[in-house]
Amino acid sequence: MRGEPGQQGGYGLQGNQGPHGLQGVRGDAGPRGEQGNAGPVGPAGPVGPTGESGPTGATGATGTAGPAGATGPAGATGATGTAGLAGATGPSGAPGATGTAGLAGATGPTGAPGATGTAGLAGATGPTGAAGATGTVGPAGATGPAGAPGATGTAGLAGATGPTGAAGATGTAGLAGATGPTGATGATGTAGPAGPTGSTGPLPAGIAVLPSNVLYLSFLQEDTSSPITIGAGQFTVDGVPAAAFGGLGPSAYSMLYLNGVPQEKDLYTLIPASVTIDPEGATLFAGTPIMVQIVSFSVEITA
Repeated sequence: MRGEPGQQGGYGLQGNQGPHGLQGVRGDAGPRGEQGNAGPVGPAGPVGPTGESGPTGATGATGTAGPAGATGPAGATGATGTAGLAGATGPSGAPGATGTAGLAGATGPTGAPGATGTAGLAGATGPTGAAGATGTVGPAGATGPAGAPGATGTAGLAGATGPTGAAGATGTAGLAGATGPTGATGATGTAGPAGPTGSTGPLPAGIAVLPSNVLYLSFLQEDTSSPITIGAGQFTVDGVPAAAFGGLGPSAYSMLYLNGVPQEKDLYTLIPASVTIDPEGATLFAGTPIMVQIVSFSVEITA
């Protein structure tokens, strides 16, 4: 490591300019001293060959500018003087402080595996481990051949009487006896349930059933929660006032609709002149639509 430059000595007298030597390595620039008075300009020597440029040194601090000296007359070019001896090398400067450690470099690639080492000696046998859990019982082996019969033992004591054996097979039937007299007639049993109704058979030729479907429409005039009777004349059929509820009879059925909802049969009574409605305490509001539907059937014989 290069030490700090020593203090600059005083300027000696300028000798004759020697030949231009090769330019050495440029050292670090020392601190700039104060500028002295300008001396008289000496004669310009001949220009020597340009040496190789050395590395640029660090820039020193700028000193204060001295007063400009008077320009002397240009002297004649003097002969090139011989090069002076090199001065003694100054003492090395004190070492600088250790710089901070740089960042760790990136991890290099993994090296190739080394050759397998020789096997080590076998270690001592470890202690015996605990017994494992009992395994499941294996399937039963095939039955071995029967052994030879043993010698007959002595007769044992008579055992208790065993249970009665199963009945023997029925014997053949005997000859039929003479027929006895006929007994009295028993009481009539109760009638069984009626069977399901069979499907309707086809009508005989020349007979036709003609259905009729009529809708009667009206609107309730006032709110009510009590039974109310409405005359047939307050209903219309296709916009025409009705005279009566026609088509009633055993070959017809009727339906009552309040606000489009069909009602149960026990909530109204229908006769040709009027219909009576019992709301059973519920309130029917004015403007509720009331429809009576009557579907009747008639038979026409053409043969």
